[in-house]
Amino acid sequence: MFNNDVTSLVSIQSTNLAIYTVLFSLTILCFDSRGWRSWNLFGANVNQQLIMSQMTAIANRSRMVDGKLQSLCDLGYCDVGLDDNWQLCSSYGPNKYSYHDANGRPVVNTARFPDFIAMTDYAHSLGLTAGW
Repeated sequence: MFNNDVTSLVSIQSTNLAIYTVLFSLTILCFDSRGWRSWNLFGANVNQQLIMSQMTAIANRSRMVDGKLQSLCDLGYCDVGLDDNWQLCSSYGPNKYSYHDANGRPVVNTARFPDFIAMTDYAHSLGLTAGW
């Protein structure tokens, strides 16, 4: 009797593992985060011109893949993400140290990023998605 219980338990655990593996694989396929993030290469040293140059490079079809010129976006890497240092530290909040104005809206560092909308429009014109 005990052996049957152990066998059943192992069978259930194997089945659960298989189900979790399939679900994880589907999650990766549906929500794969392939793309480029600024922090990994530039850390805090970012500005609008630099990010837009990275967008150009990702959309550039100068790489030969299977005999065809391809961009990184053609290969599925279409997302450009600006991780940090786009915001401006302001004097709001209880400690007078916040990245939001008095109404709770994020404050953009316009010295580094003079036109977020133009930068986003540029990404979209290249077939990229962009996030901040």
